[in-house]
Amino acid sequence: MSDSFFQNLIDNIPLLVKVLNHNGTGAFFNKGWLEFTGCTLEQEIGSGWSDGLHPEDIKGYLKAVEEACGNRQSNRYEYRLRRADGVYRWILEEGKPVTSPGGGFESYICSGLDITEQKQAQEKISNNYFDQFTGLPNRRFFDDYLRREWGRAARTVRSLTLVMCGAGHNSQKDNKYLKLLGSAINKELNRPGDFLALYSDEKFVAILPETDAQGAAVVVDRIRTRVKTLEPGHSLPDIGLISAVPTIDVSTAAELVELAEQAMQQEKKQKK
Repeated sequence: MSDSFFQNLIDNIPLLVKVLNHNGTGAFFNKGWLEFTGCTLEQEIGSGWSDGLHPEDIKGYLKAVEEACGNRQSNRYEYRLRRADGVYRWILEEGKPVTSPGGGFESYICSGLDITEQKQAQEKISNNYFDQFTGLPNRRFFDDYLRREWGRAARTVRSLTLVMCGAGHNSQKDNKYLKLLGSAINKELNRPGDFLALYSDEKFVAILPETDAQGAAVVVDRIRTRVKTLEPGHSLPDIGLISAVPTIDVSTAAELVELAEQAMQQEKKQKK
């Protein structure tokens, strides 16, 4: 097959293709890249192509390319590239080194795909199911997870435990402490299936599948020990737990949550 055939093939594949020299300068850009960026081949050759990278991504991307070229390794990277209309789009790019017959490094070929819509969809899911500050699952995610675990525990006739944890005095105004507390609690939930969520602005709730009251008490003791090492000046969290076999000990998942909250409030009263 002729060189023109391969040139036409590279120009018409639905990917942004570029070839870099060992020092990261541009040697070739396909039609897809040039149409996407709105630049000419002459503008992109050399170091001109990097002008289209997002200012926040350029340093990390160029470093990754330099390391991949130096180590002659394949690389996968996400970065933002300015489109011809001035809008930055997310690109998922894979790069591979090209070697000569003698084993020497010749160039680095990269193929990229616009994944902006996928990134936006992921962000939407994250916004719907995760608290943006703590990074923990939110109330909606908790409700879905509890329904699933409730049904599974009911079918297998096994205990299901909820641990409700109030974040303490003034925690609502101290987001830094709230994040630290959530992280500390999460470190003690180390079994597959254990789940922690931010239930409200100042309450966490953990789901411990296949855990009875005795096993849950051990987890709670570990949580209390860990949170004592957090920032001074904060009262220790109020913790309540309830263990039950769904539909036998407790009728509904909502009732289980209510009992966990009552247990937490009871501990809070006992401290006064």
